[in-house]
Amino acid sequence: MNKVVISVLLACVSLLLTNTAAAQVYGGIGAGKTSWSLNCTSTCSASKPDVHLTLGYDLGQDWSVEGRFSKLSDVTETTKQWRFRSYQTEVAGLRRFMVQNNLVTFGKFGVTYTRFSPQETNGATVEKSNRFSPMVGVGLAYKITSLVAVRGEIETRQIRFMEQNSKITSVSLGIQKAF
Repeated sequence: MNKVVISVLLACVSLLLTNTAAAQVYGGIGAGKTSWSLNCTSTCSASKPDVHLTLGYDLGQDWSVEGRFSKLSDVTETTKQWRFRSYQTEVAGLRRFMVQNNLVTFGKFGVTYTRFSPQETNGATVEKSNRFSPMVGVGLAYKITSLVAVRGEIETRQIRFMEQNSKITSVSLGIQKAF
């Protein structure tokens, strides 16, 4: 795992060093909600909003690369009374499309690393696991000023968790600032 993180960091640093003339770094914070397609015997509910931090780098007018760390919604299964917490690290490429001077749409594709940690099991078997998975998303950003934008997006990814395929869909709203 450490080799993957070091490789990604080195790739990001090399991108920063090779394209500094047209480059712009941005950071952001956001919150939202995640839905899980888990096959629960009764009801699964997601509580607490997602929170994420984003750091990105513009590669030109239309492309950027960004990394994100998210604390996803806790999931509770009411019948078996288990609960787990999950965290996600993501690296993605964005392709932006200018709609108007201040309005930009974007598509993103990347890879996520999701870590699941059981919090309460009451005798149920809940695996602690870590998973890599591809991610796709779309979004919209509206520039309030030349350096500050409001951003909304939706992302989806397919993972294998608790011996079943699950789809995770996240919707978020946030703010980002360019430096």
